[in-house]
Amino acid sequence: MAIVLFGASKVYPRSVGGLTHWGWGALGFGISGILIGARDLAPAWLSIFVANMLFACSYIAWWRGMRLLQGKVLWPIHRWYVALTAVAAILAYFTFVQPDIAPRLVLMSGISSLFYASMAVLVGRQDHRGRGEYFFITLMVLGFLATLVRVVATVVNPAGTEALLTPSTPQIAYLIAYNLLGLMDGIGFFLLATTKLQSELQQMADHDSLTGAMNRRSLMNKLAIEVAIAQRKSRTIGLIVMDLDHFKQINDTVGHDGGDQVLRHFSALIAKSKRPQDLFARMGGEEFVLVLPDTDMHGAHLVARRLHVALNSPPSDDVARYTCSFGVGTWKGHPVSEEDSTFPLECIEAWFKRVDDAVYRAKAAGRNRIELVLDVNSPDQ
Repeated sequence: MAIVLFGASKVYPRSVGGLTHWGWGALGFGISGILIGARDLAPAWLSIFVANMLFACSYIAWWRGMRLLQGKVLWPIHRWYVALTAVAAILAYFTFVQPDIAPRLVLMSGISSLFYASMAVLVGRQDHRGRGEYFFITLMVLGFLATLVRVVATVVNPAGTEALLTPSTPQIAYLIAYNLLGLMDGIGFFLLATTKLQSELQQMADHDSLTGAMNRRSLMNKLAIEVAIAQRKSRTIGLIVMDLDHFKQINDTVGHDGGDQVLRHFSALIAKSKRPQDLFARMGGEEFVLVLPDTDMHGAHLVARRLHVALNSPPSDDVARYTCSFGVGTWKGHPVSEEDSTFPLECIEAWFKRVDDAVYRAKAAGRNRIELVLDVNSPDQ
């Protein structure tokens, strides 16, 4: 599993972080398992002290790897040094000064329980959880329960604690769980990393790389769903087509980097102003559209006016000043029969063209203004 994770870290993009950490963690657990298995063949400092410290370090590597995958800030490394120093002191005391397996089991199994619980919470707090996340959380819960039972059993009856490799039903059950979970945990993280990679690829396929707005293809796919809902429930969809004014002059004046900054600034302004259900897309060049589900002409006009005011407010940043021409229209759905429930793509294109024509009227009338399409009651009008 370490080899798989190391290999994936070489080919996955840097945005999918944590694979190297989990590779080192998996390798650490593998070496730790070998050392623990050599308990009667290797000296105690190697098979007990080093093996368990490697065990603890591997958990830290996995924890840091998960935070990297989620894009979270890593805890300062000195915190982990302090924690590892405390663990090392306890292990050394109960290995060399007063050898006793019971407190060692409580310590290491307690660390495992804490890790599994915190990882389950960390992944469980994500806003979007799919099958990979639920699979990983299930593994963490199983690991937490297995190690917690071991902690409780040792605390309740420390005198009855058997040597780690003594054949018995509880020991065999624990070792099987340790080996299976150690492997499955790595697989679970690999699935999370793969899920994030798929999400990023989907984001790249559906969104404009410069502005983060949806592209035309993605917009049309989602708009078809909104139109179907509007038809079924007789709702109105608002549409705002926006074209930045004199964009070629902006590029000539401040360069293409400055022009790109303007496009990003405009997209950020829309993203901050729109509702979660609204669809915002870059149709090409400096033309954008904003689809407003369940919005009549009055509501769509208010949105366009708010954006127009924001663009004409006194500047508060270094972005080159720019304006925008707006075309605003609506389409009202009507219930249809099952046989006529489809809404052809050419009808959507015709609807867009009517609103796009309003933008050209705004340009012809002097730019930096809003033009309404009052007759867009159906795509066939």
